[in-house]
Amino acid sequence: MEESMVCLLEGNLWFQALNLIQRSEREDLIETNFKPAILECQENLTEKITELKETFNKHRTRLQIVIANKEQERLEILEGIRDDPQNDLYSDTSSITGQSAVSSTSSRSSKGTRTSGHSRKSKAKGERKKYSLREGSTHEDFALREALAEIVNTADGMKDEVESLSKVLLLHYYDEKAKEIQNCLDSLIVLVEKHKKEIWAGETKETNSESFEYGPASTVMSIIERKNAAQNAGNQKSDLPEPTRPNLRSNFKWKLTTIST
Repeated sequence: MEESMVCLLEGNLWFQALNLIQRSEREDLIETNFKPAILECQENLTEKITELKETFNKHRTRLQIVIANKEQERLEILEGIRDDPQNDLYSDTSSITGQSAVSSTSSRSSKGTRTSGHSRKSKAKGERKKYSLREGSTHEDFALREALAEIVNTADGMKDEVESLSKVLLLHYYDEKAKEIQNCLDSLIVLVEKHKKEIWAGETKETNSESFEYGPASTVMSIIERKNAAQNAGNQKSDLPEPTRPNLRSNFKWKLTTIST
C-alpha cells in the first residue's frame, strides 16, 4: 500500500493518494508522507515558475535588441551603406551548386520516395534545435522565439498542476502556500499575455517587410539592389522550419477564487 501511495505522490496525483490513505485507514501517512510531499512540490514549482519568468524577460529583452539591429542592417543595405553579405555568398557558391546539381538530382529523387511523414516531422524538430541562442548567431531571433514559445507552452501546462496543488493545499489549511503558488503562476501568465503580441507580431512584420520605394530619386540600379536585398532576406527565412506557436488557453479556468487577489 505504501509503495502505491509513494508512486501516486511522485506523480502529483494528490487526491488519488488521499483516497488510498483513507481506504487503507492509514491517517498517519498524511503527516509523515502526504503533507511533506505537497509542501515540497509547492516549493519546487514556485522556484521553477520564478526561473521561467526570469528567462522569459531575458529572452524578450534580447529579442527586441536583435530585431532592432536586423532592421537597422536591412535599412543600411537598402540605402547602399552596407554590402549585403548574401550576395558574396551566392557568388562564391553558385558555380559549385551548378556543377553538383545534375549528379545529385537522381539520387535525391530516389531517396525522396522513401521519406515518410514521421521522418519529415523529426527533421523539422531537429532543424529547430540547431538554431543557437548564442548572441550574434545568424538566426538568433528565430531561436529566441522558439525558446519563448516553449516557456509559454510550459506555463500553460502548469495551470492544471497548480490548480490541483492549490486545492489540496487549501484542504490541509496551507492557505498562504496555495495563494503563493497561484499568484506566482498568474504573474507569469500576465507577463506573457502582455508581451506575446509584440513578440510574435514582430515575426509577421519581419516576414512581410518587403517594400520598395519608387520615387524621383530612384534609379534602375537602386531599385534592383533594394529588391535583391529583400529577396535575399526572404530566402534566408524560407530556410527556417515552421516556427512553434505558443499555446495559451485563455478560456481555461484554473485559478481558485477563494485565494485570488
